[in-house]
Amino acid sequence: MGFNSAFRVLNGGFNSAFRGLNGGFNSAFRGLNGGFNSAFRGLNIGFYSVFRGLNGEFNSVFRGLNGGFNSAFIGLNRGFNSAFIGLNGGFNSAFRGLNGGFHSVFRELNGGFNSVFRGLNGGFNSAFRGLNGEFNSVFRGLNGGFNSAFRGLNGGFNSAFRGLNGGFNSAFRGLNGGFNSAFRGLNGEPSKSVPVY
Repeated sequence: MGFNSAFRVLNGGFNSAFRGLNGGFNSAFRGLNGGFNSAFRGLNIGFYSVFRGLNGEFNSVFRGLNGGFNSAFIGLNRGFNSAFIGLNGGFNSAFRGLNGGFHSVFRELNGGFNSVFRGLNGGFNSAFRGLNGEFNSVFRGLNGGFNSAFRGLNGGFNSAFRGLNGGFNSAFRGLNGGFNSAFRGLNGEPSKSVPVY
């Protein structure tokens, strides 16, 4: 009776202890399970919140980058358009300026060549008129010189011819007188002086 009672008491104690441990383990497992579930739900909610936040941030960053690239592209496009318009206007202005400059230079050169041509033409005409006058003066001088020389030679030849004619006449008369005197001397006539002209 004593061992049976002691065994029943010990068995009841072990059963109570086992039930207590089993209940404790069950309570601890349920607590741990609930804690893990709560922690997992909390982590899940946290990760989801973080993901939503990161997604929103990435979307905001992407929208910001997209807006920045669009603004930069629009600014570059406007800048290139403005630069092209400015360059086009500059080239047009430069071309008009060069065109006007070439026309002005051409007009100046044309006027200069015309002035030079008129000056040369006037100079050649003046020189031609001067040379013509000089040739006319020289021709008139040569003509007058030749006429004076011809008249002088003609007068000289006439004077020489008259002198020779007079000389021949005087010589002839002298010879005639000489012959007459000699002839009369031979005939015994008195000599007469024969005038010599």
